[in-house]
Amino acid sequence: MLRRLAIMIGVRLGRGLPHFDAEYYAAAYPDVAAAGIDPLAHFLRHGWREGRNPSWSFHTLYYRDENPSCGRRENPLLHYLANKHAQPLRVFPETEEELIELQKRVVAGHFDEDFYRLKYLGGALDCDALDHYLRSGWRLGFDPSADFSTNNYLDANSHARAAKVSPLYHHVATRSMAAQAPRVAPARANIAAALAPEFDAGFYLRANPDVAAQKLDPLAHYIERGWREGRDPSAVFWTSYYLSSNPDVRAAGENPFHHYITRGRGEGRKPNPVGALAWPKPTAPAAQEWNGVRPARQVANAEVDVIVPVYRGYDETLASLHAVLAHAQQTPFNLVVVNDRSPEPALTDALRDLSSRGLFDYLENEENLGFVRSVNKALERRGSRDVVILNSDAIVHGDWIDRLLAHARSDARIATITPFSNNATICSYPVSNRDNMLALEASPAELDDFAKACNVGARSVAPTGVGFCMYMRGAVIDAIGGFDAEAFGHGYGEECDFCRRAAEAGHVNVIAHDVFVYHAGQVSFAERAKTERAANQRALADKHPDYPMRVALYIRADPALEARIRLDLYRLAKSLRRRVAVMVTHAIRGGVATHVDDLAKRLDDEGFDVLLMKLGASRGDDITIETRGASIYAPSLAALSIARHARTIEDFFAWARPEIIHVHSFVGLDWPSTLSLMSIIERAAPGYFCTLHDYTALCHRHHLVTPQGDYCAERRIDICRACVAADKEHAPIVDPAEREARYGAFYEKAKSIFAPSRDAAARLAHAYPNVRTELRPHVYAPPALREPEPPIDAPLRIAVIGAITLHKGARLLHALALDARRRDLPLRYRIIGSSVLKSELEDEGVVETGHYPSEDAGLALVEQWRPHFAFFPSIWPETFCYTLSLALAAGVPPVVFDIGAPAERLRELDQGQILDLALAETPAALNDAILALPVDALWKKRGPYTSRSYPRLVEDYYGVRA
Repeated sequence: MLRRLAIMIGVRLGRGLPHFDAEYYAAAYPDVAAAGIDPLAHFLRHGWREGRNPSWSFHTLYYRDENPSCGRRENPLLHYLANKHAQPLRVFPETEEELIELQKRVVAGHFDEDFYRLKYLGGALDCDALDHYLRSGWRLGFDPSADFSTNNYLDANSHARAAKVSPLYHHVATRSMAAQAPRVAPARANIAAALAPEFDAGFYLRANPDVAAQKLDPLAHYIERGWREGRDPSAVFWTSYYLSSNPDVRAAGENPFHHYITRGRGEGRKPNPVGALAWPKPTAPAAQEWNGVRPARQVANAEVDVIVPVYRGYDETLASLHAVLAHAQQTPFNLVVVNDRSPEPALTDALRDLSSRGLFDYLENEENLGFVRSVNKALERRGSRDVVILNSDAIVHGDWIDRLLAHARSDARIATITPFSNNATICSYPVSNRDNMLALEASPAELDDFAKACNVGARSVAPTGVGFCMYMRGAVIDAIGGFDAEAFGHGYGEECDFCRRAAEAGHVNVIAHDVFVYHAGQVSFAERAKTERAANQRALADKHPDYPMRVALYIRADPALEARIRLDLYRLAKSLRRRVAVMVTHAIRGGVATHVDDLAKRLDDEGFDVLLMKLGASRGDDITIETRGASIYAPSLAALSIARHARTIEDFFAWARPEIIHVHSFVGLDWPSTLSLMSIIERAAPGYFCTLHDYTALCHRHHLVTPQGDYCAERRIDICRACVAADKEHAPIVDPAEREARYGAFYEKAKSIFAPSRDAAARLAHAYPNVRTELRPHVYAPPALREPEPPIDAPLRIAVIGAITLHKGARLLHALALDARRRDLPLRYRIIGSSVLKSELEDEGVVETGHYPSEDAGLALVEQWRPHFAFFPSIWPETFCYTLSLALAAGVPPVVFDIGAPAERLRELDQGQILDLALAETPAALNDAILALPVDALWKKRGPYTSRSYPRLVEDYYGVRA
């Protein structure tokens, strides 16, 4: 107990925690970083209970289950630190085999072997089902039982992926470590009463057939376990989204739907990333609307029969039939409607009336046959024609048949073609394998137009089609037969069986990316098919044992992803209603981000829609595209990659037609992606602007500072090559000569190259004499200026403002603090911000405030400490330095080295103190120089803070006609 207390006291005194790596934790668990929570505080309070690892060298769940002396509700890391000297304790599995054997022991009683073997292994007995699940099954999305969804669990608990264990093990292991809620949890009855008015039981049962099959109460299931598995209580509330967007709710272990209803909605929290409106329900056309449609009955030379089986759904059915007839096609087609003895007299009367006008062929079953036999009845009458099976709740648009047939004509191997839809499992958009029931900003008709425009002729091969709207080649039907009515009864799975039989006969099934068909879903035959779903799944597995694996592998590979990305980007381009500007920048917080945000705000004010292209946030080829203000729901853009989607990105520039393309930084991209994006931007009209924020064109480290933290004053190719060869932090790295040449060509083609300072312009001119730069100092307008009185007390307080990295003087600051402590100098350094040497600096008495969220907060922190000076230990030639502006606005005299923009700016202002850069090599002499600074004189030299301004940014800064 005393040892554990000593450990926690050490943590609170800032000594850190052995086996805890804050950088690892923030990178492994981006939800913690996004929420701005201190990594160590999160781990100590919540993270260990959630099975999160404190570092790459300590496995929380493994330790807990391998060391019985660690209590179920005890932090495993603290247990280890308190007991490591008393007993041998294992903290990490030595092999994957060891971790798998551990999982087997823990989850054996929770794994349904019969379910797994039948669903995923084709009933085979020669395979260890649990071993298969733990080694590969869960990675393919396979479920360990009927009531546990692997994908839902990982969606709701994304942090579980970092543990590299199966979701079932993670669930079982963390359940026993769950913390007691800090407040008394609402009684279950109270939760149920709050949720009941907005809980959609029908939706829940449709979305979770395992719950329906077990005849469980849907609301009770959601309250007891459904939300923990990431299941949604309605189409509007997305459990996983709400938990990932609100880490405080997740950390509290609270039912997210209950939190939203009782508090979150009032606090303005969003229930999903799309919106609150569902797609409008289809409505039957008015009587006069049928007058202008073209009949499609017994059409001469018809190439296709469009077969629409009907059971119920008056509005949906008539809207669907009207859409087929109202949209003219180049391809002659017949419309065949099969009424399967509908229980709705009004619907039957309407169909008879429309048929009597000669609008379509009409078949009316004398007895109910079910979906499969109704389709087969129509297939028997088709002759040799191709067929499109269309659900009576599907709404088509434009020349949809012509586009489907264009695919069929281009490849004789194609057996079936399924379009994109909002509700079509693997063909769904915008999220694949989801019923997308919430309305987007574009109508279904517009989505079809957009798909036609951005994905013309594009398709991907799939293991199966989806029967809501599926083209079937007549020759394939002749060869393998129609739907299997004996196996699939009233319907569900019959189209999958047909597609697999076609594939086994040497054909392919494809998804047409250039067609979008709206599908209302759960109308007509849906309720009757639902009762046979489980039996039909078994029938499908019996006939095609490899089917589940094929679908799982398809979902993992996701060959339709780029088509969804293109449609997302095209929608984004079409959502831009004003003039367009694109900012290309890195994803790092700091001065570049401050400048980009300022420009974006000004451009927005002057009538531009601004797109932010942020590079390299998680990989060397990734790119995120954000809009300023309201944005559309475009989930596939999370996978956007320059390496894989260069042509799509180039097309996006053409679709968006920006008037301003402003390149700020390529930092974060690997070299191939940099080259690719440069070429895309060079070809984009109407040209582009660049700002020199750093020296990426000349240095692979961007700032002319070596990995050892030394300024590289002598820039020669041979020196650069030696630096590249020795640099372990950046790999792979292009040859310096190639880098310099390619950037030079890129700069020469730009409309303008902006330099925030004369110093930056001069350094570029030395390397690129043919590149002309224009001086464009950044704007810095603080919310309020400070006019503090000069401090007269001792010791000397020195504020170091910003994010202090090695090139911004972290190593030097550590040496200064060390020297001041050893010589007991009357000097106190404090970082108003953060540093990369936090623990080392804290050991020398340097306090960090942590990142400040705004300029006003930064000014307030400076004002609170009342420093004598603001010291900028940066050893690289900064191009502007926003933190210098903050110090000037705070009314504190700055002290800088004689290098880069900071020295240039202080000379122009005749303020502050400029020190010889050579002092950076002798920390003791530098401390002496700082102590010798004339405090009173420097405070008297202060002048009023001023900033460059551009009253009309578009004209005054860019030189573009307003």
